[in-house]
Formats: sequence, C-alpha cells, structure tokens
Amino acid sequence: MDKIMEGWRRYLNEGIDPRIQAQVDRFINDPEKYITIRSFWGSYVEFMYTDAQGNILKDPKSGSKVGRVKMKYNAHNEYDQCYGKDAWIVKNADATGGMGPLLYEIAIEYASKNGQGLMSDRFQTSYEAHDVWKKYAQRGDIDKKQLDISKDMPGVPEKYPQLTPDEPVDDCYQSSAIAHSGEEWHKDPLSSLYSKKGTPVTDMLPAAKIIIKNQN
Repeated sequence: MDKIMEGWRRYLNEGIDPRIQAQVDRFINDPEKYITIRSFWGSYVEFMYTDAQGNILKDPKSGSKVGRVKMKYNAHNEYDQCYGKDAWIVKNADATGGMGPLLYEIAIEYASKNGQGLMSDRFQTSYEAHDVWKKYAQRGDIDKKQLDISKDMPGVPEKYPQLTPDEPVDDCYQSSAIAHSGEEWHKDPLSSLYSKKGTPVTDMLPAAKIIIKNQN
C-alpha cells in the first residue's frame, strides 16, 4: 500500500488535480467501496462505485448515486465522424461527496486505451460537468483535439461556419458547446476530444478493488 501511495504522490507532483489524490486515498482505505467497470449492449461502458457484489452505492441521506460515469462508443458515427468510430462520448455522470473526478479519470484512461479518447455529451452538458472539461483543457498531461461543427447537426445556425470544411474527419455535433458559448463554440472545452497516454491512475488502484462485468 505504501508503494502505491508513494507512486501516486510522485505522479501527483507532475501536475495532476490534487482532488484526485484525496479520492484515491479515500477509495483505497474504504473497505466497503469498490469500482465496477461494466460494458453492455456492445457500445456502452460505465464506471461505478459499488459494494463487493457490484451493487451501486447510494448516499444514505439523498438516495443519489455516490458515483457513476457512463459513456458510449460512437460506433455508427451517429454524432458524425468525430475523429472516428472509436471515439467515446459521456452519456451520464452522477456523483456525490466530491468523488466524481476519480471516475472521470478512469473513464478517460479507458477511452484513450480503447479508442480515440473521450468527449462530453454532444447535446447537453451541465455547468458542473462543464467545469470538469475546463480542467481537462488546462492539463498538460491531456491531449486535446479540436472538433469541427457538423453540417448534419440538427438545428445548427448557418452563421456558424466550419473550421476545416475540407476535412470531414473532425466533423462532430456541437450542441453542447454552442449552448455554453454561442458563436465562440470552438473556444469552449466541450468542443474538443480528450485523450491521455497510459493508465497511471487506474494502474495505482488495487486490482482487488476493481470488479469487471462484461454483458455483451
């Protein structure tokens, strides 16, 4: 355990969000908390705080989920190309008690290892989630690819021209970015695809605390 935490703190000193360190500490030292990674329907993966049987944990006061991030593979280019079918999109995220960033970190590592990376929901994103993507956009250990606006996106105003009209590979729905930043949508963190080299955070979590469920 000491070696795990020593390695984590060394990695943290290189610039990762200090909130995640606190969450790793809490997670490792909580005997009742596990992370379940569940894949289902061939294109969905979700990351959840659960008990040892894989049952999702809920806050005893509010009944809300302690933490869950669900993402979807862009398998059929339903959001346009977005740099490829193997890009991942966040579909749902719930967290209480400040435990969300660790799940996001594991999700982006998974999405980068098993695809092009991770991006926000293409239709709507809460202000709380928007803050998460702002931090990803500022981090030096995260690679960012600017996505263009899709010509096929429902209801897109003509006044929003494409950034690279001759390169359709980066075309992607941008409703979330437009909702937050209007004509400055391309400067919004929701307009990009994010990836990360390696899985340093996931690798620091004890294997005995990770439950894998494949329901394809």
